[in-house]
Amino acid sequence: HYIYLTLPLSLRLLLLGVCFGFPLCLLRNPALARAPAPGRPPPPPPPNTQPPPPRGGGARPPTWRTVKKGSKRQNEAAKVGIVMGSDSDLDIMQEAAAVLKKFQIPYEMTVASAHRSPQRAGDFAATALKRGMQVIIAGAGHAAHLAGVLAAHTTLPVIGVPIDSSCLQGLDALLATVQMPPGIPVATMAIGKPGARNAGILAAQIIALSEAQLAEKLEKFKHEMARQVEKKAKNIESL
Repeated sequence: HYIYLTLPLSLRLLLLGVCFGFPLCLLRNPALARAPAPGRPPPPPPPNTQPPPPRGGGARPPTWRTVKKGSKRQNEAAKVGIVMGSDSDLDIMQEAAAVLKKFQIPYEMTVASAHRSPQRAGDFAATALKRGMQVIIAGAGHAAHLAGVLAAHTTLPVIGVPIDSSCLQGLDALLATVQMPPGIPVATMAIGKPGARNAGILAAQIIALSEAQLAEKLEKFKHEMARQVEKKAKNIESL
């Protein structure tokens, strides 16, 4: 300390700068502190600590899980896809599912909105043929564009079911489903549960064109309906 005080003022200021200025420089530029000494190799770069990109952020199409229903052969892929615009439509679309179960036709059922999830709806239709489907049944209410959107993304036949979920009692859904432009047909059924039931029957008839066993089941179904009418007629006539 005594020797420092005996030094000239200029030399003392230089020593202060060396002692305190260099650490401050390191604080301002930490890269200088990591600089390797002469003759030593540079240290390895730090590991990548950034989290991996999130999965399924919309850029990758969803993976569809085939729900095997309506068939005793559990290894058989779904032949019919039932799509509804909202889970509130399930009560109506179950009518189509009941018909497919009756004829033991495997199907899968999901929800996809033409307006709230257009990419999901498009991906479902675009991949349906590769997944072994032969027919798509789409049910929606209000501005029911779901069947048309699905038909625009596939060459498979699309059956539309207008659902009476608005104050217009399904008339809006009927017009939105049936009024398709040339080139994108949609086989439009009646409004509500009768239409959903007919959608299941029509899907069975389409598949039966290439399946003789299913065609025989449909023939028996027609005969049973005729027999029921005869039975009801006799009951009325006997009054």
